[in-house]
Amino acid sequence: MKTEKLTYQNSTILISVMEEDIEALTRQLDNFEEYREEFCQLKNEKRKREFLSARILLNQAAGCQVKVNYDANRKPYLEDNSLHISITHSKNYAAVIIHPEFPVGIDLEIRTEKVKTVSKRFLNESEQILFSKETNTAKVEIAWSAKETLYKIIGNEVRDFAATLEILPFALNDSGTLHVLHKTGSRIYKLYYLQNEIFTLVFGVDKKISL
Repeated sequence: MKTEKLTYQNSTILISVMEEDIEALTRQLDNFEEYREEFCQLKNEKRKREFLSARILLNQAAGCQVKVNYDANRKPYLEDNSLHISITHSKNYAAVIIHPEFPVGIDLEIRTEKVKTVSKRFLNESEQILFSKETNTAKVEIAWSAKETLYKIIGNEVRDFAATLEILPFALNDSGTLHVLHKTGSRIYKLYYLQNEIFTLVFGVDKKISL
């Protein structure tokens, strides 16, 4: 897999394009036997490629073979709890983030202006007014990924994105930072975003700013 590596606040992020077929990906996953039973339960070819790609990337990021499990809320974690992890997929892209100390979240989305049609589901009224001034959907796409990222960090407590999370005003560049208010938790999270012509990527480390 073609892989790009980033680092952020002592975390490691790997982004990959899934070009190989399932057989080739299976060969790349050195500890595939640990996953064989779980893998064989997957019926969808796309899901199989995502499953394999994420675990290949986690092995690469960790520098050793690791085993991914899921908690009761389907949040991934390592069996030995040696690292905090988060996983994301979109179309033929996969990405992971790991950190030795703090919870992490990551979300990658292939870019589409269709996000505007569902924006009222995840933006509150103040955010809708803020982003209505924009000439394109770039910031709305970042906002969606930012809230997805925080859902992966915080959990079900923020399932209602519009009610629990508020994107604070931020400058739009190819990459940068933004802050998100967790209203019910009275905390502000700092996230990093990267956006190009193909995808939007947002990730964060759970270092919180208390209000």
